[in-house]
Amino acid sequence: MRTLLRSALGLLISSIILGGAADAQPRRGRIRLVVLVVVDQLTTPHLDRYQPLLRGGIGRMMTAGAVYRQGRYAHANTETGPGHATVATGAWSNVHGIVGNKWVDGSTGALIRCVEDTKYGNSPQYLLAPGIADALKVATRGRGRVVSISHKPRSSVLLGGQRPELVVWYDANEGRFKPGRWPGVPAPPAWYAAAQLRTGPELAIGRQWTRFRGDVDYATWAGPDDRPSENDYPGMGRTFPRTLGAAPKLWPRQYPATPVALDDVMTLAYASIDGEELGQDDVPDLLYLGLSSFDYVGHMFGPHSQESLDTLLRIDAALGELEDRLNEKLGGGRVLTVLTSDHGVMPMPEALSAYGVDAGRIPTEMFSKVIGDQLRTVNPPRVYLKSSARPGSRAKTLRARRALARKLAAQPQILEAYVPEDVARFVEPYQTYYRRLLYEGRTPDILFRHRPFYYVSAVGPDGTGQGTGHGSPYIYDQTVPIVLYGAGVRPGIDNRPVMMTRVAPTIAAALHIEPPAATSSPALPAVLP
Repeated sequence: MRTLLRSALGLLISSIILGGAADAQPRRGRIRLVVLVVVDQLTTPHLDRYQPLLRGGIGRMMTAGAVYRQGRYAHANTETGPGHATVATGAWSNVHGIVGNKWVDGSTGALIRCVEDTKYGNSPQYLLAPGIADALKVATRGRGRVVSISHKPRSSVLLGGQRPELVVWYDANEGRFKPGRWPGVPAPPAWYAAAQLRTGPELAIGRQWTRFRGDVDYATWAGPDDRPSENDYPGMGRTFPRTLGAAPKLWPRQYPATPVALDDVMTLAYASIDGEELGQDDVPDLLYLGLSSFDYVGHMFGPHSQESLDTLLRIDAALGELEDRLNEKLGGGRVLTVLTSDHGVMPMPEALSAYGVDAGRIPTEMFSKVIGDQLRTVNPPRVYLKSSARPGSRAKTLRARRALARKLAAQPQILEAYVPEDVARFVEPYQTYYRRLLYEGRTPDILFRHRPFYYVSAVGPDGTGQGTGHGSPYIYDQTVPIVLYGAGVRPGIDNRPVMMTRVAPTIAAALHIEPPAATSSPALPAVLP
C-alpha cells in the first residue's frame, strides 16, 4: 500500500511541477536504505586492537567496505552533541550552533542543554543548519522516511532532522524509550506501542550480564577485569558476572550501559524496518541508530576494559544480524551502511601512567579555587562565569575575564587559557579547533587547553579518581573511523586524515541528492563515480 501511495503521489507532483523537479526523482537500481550507525565513543584504536575478534557486521564492513581510519573531528569541543550535529550537517559548531552538550545562554544566563525544549521536552530547535535527514526530505519531496533511534536524546534528535517519521530516545526518568513530538513530527505509528512494550529496564531485572564470547580470553585482550580506576556502581560492581537491576533505585540510570539496552535499540530498529517498510520501495529512506551503550561503558570502566570489549563484540554481532536480515528482506544492492562515531576517548590516566606516560587528573575543585565564587560551570574546554562576574561596561568585563584566564593559565596542568575575544592567541592547530566552537550568544567566558593525557574529573583525598572521558582538542578525542559498506561502495583502506564534515555529503552523493545546505565539504571518494 505504501508503495502505491508513493507512486501515485509522485506522478501527481511530476505532472504539476516543471523544470528540474524530475531530476530529484530517485532512479531505479540505487540505494533504497541508508543505515547510519554512530557507536558513541568508538575510536580507530578500538577497531585496530580488536579486529581479529570481530566476526559480525563490523568485521564484515572492515573487510569488504571502504575504511577511512582517520576520520577527524577537527574541533576542540569533542562531545556527543557537537559530534552528532557535525555528522548530520557536514558543518562545524560555528555554523550549526551546537557548541556543546550544554552551554550558558549569553543573553539570559540560562543553562541550555543542546536539544532541550521547554514546550516539547526535546527538539532540534537549537540546531541552526539542516542535516542529511532534511536533505533527504527535500530531495524526495517528503516521501523519504526517516527513523532515528538512540539511547540519548541529543543523539536521536540531532540526526533525525526537523520532520522524522519517528524519533526515539531512552528517558531514564520514565524508564522507557520515548518518542519525540514537536511541530511536523507525527504521533507515533500504531506499531510502535507494541514494540515499546518489548523494551525497557523493567524487563531486564534479574538477568545476568556475563561475557558474550566464551571463545575469547578477555584478560589477554583487555587486561584484568578489576582495576582501581573503574567505577564501582552499587549493584553493578566492577567485575563479571552482574545481576541487572540489583540496585532498584539506580537501575533505570544504569540500564543504558548494559547489553539489554543495546538489544532494545535493535528491537526497535527491526520493528521500524517492518512497520515503516524502510527500503521497500523506490524512494530512499534513512535509519539512524545511536549506540550509546559503548560510551556509558567506556566512561565507567575505561575504553579498554573487559566491559568495553564485551560491548563491542555484542555490537559487532548485532550489526551482523541486522545486515543479514536486511539482505534477506530487501535483496542485495539496496542498502548502504555507514559506521562512525561522535568523538574519541582518553585512556584511563592511571593506565597511561603505568607505562610511564605523563598523565593524570585535573581536580574539578581546581577551577573553583582559581576562579572562586564567580564560577558558574566548567565543561572542558570551556568555562562559564556567573552573570555577577560580568561588571557593567564591556571593557571592564573583558578585563575581568582576561585576568581570570591568566590565573587559570598559571596552573601547572593548563597550557593556555584565553577569553574568546583572544582566540587568535592559541597556537595552531588549536586556534582553528577553538574557533570552530564559537557561536554568537553561546560562547563561553574562558577557553582553556590542558596538558595532553590529563582529564578533568573528581579526585578523592588520596589523589585518585574513577572513569575517563573526552572533550579535549587532542587526537585521541578527535579521531574516529568512518566505514562505508554496501551498495556502490568501492572497498579499500585509506589512512589519510579526512574531516568528519564529509560524512553527510558522502551519504548525499551515494543517494544522488543535494548535500545539506550548510556543508562545504566534498564527498569521500569511495562512493563517487
